[in-house]
Amino acid sequence: MNASTQAVTISLLRKIANVPVVIQSEIPSAIIDLSPWMIDAKSQEEHDLLSIDFGVSFSSAQPHFCCACMLLQIVFAEKLSHHAQRFKGVYVTGHDYCGQYWQFSTLEDSQFSGLHVPDERSQQSLRQIFSKVHALFGHYSSLPNENYTL
Repeated sequence: MNASTQAVTISLLRKIANVPVVIQSEIPSAIIDLSPWMIDAKSQEEHDLLSIDFGVSFSSAQPHFCCACMLLQIVFAEKLSHHAQRFKGVYVTGHDYCGQYWQFSTLEDSQFSGLHVPDERSQQSLRQIFSKVHALFGHYSSLPNENYTL
């Protein structure tokens, strides 16, 4: 669901507000959208109440990311209105005008997959973002097979 509507506590509001800072620390040209989904009845019925969603687009072409925009979903085990929200992980997809090109999930194998994946340097930048999001929303643990400093 749109990040702009998921801030149900002050603590969660602070964490949501820090996500754009985390993203732009690695990708300064990123434009962050806190409301990537349309706000109509049909869209609201289909949205996952267990995620906080951000749209990430670029002001200029970013061929090394193999996408024009990304959808970043921060996933939880329970509804965010629950007092003890349990953070599960991050799910990210890269898109352009033709559709989805790649995906990455810390919920699964923490590997990039798809038709075209970001280059190695861009993957490292994205992994840094995902590690920082993990530190922000949950108990920090390195992504599988990766060691990063915050």
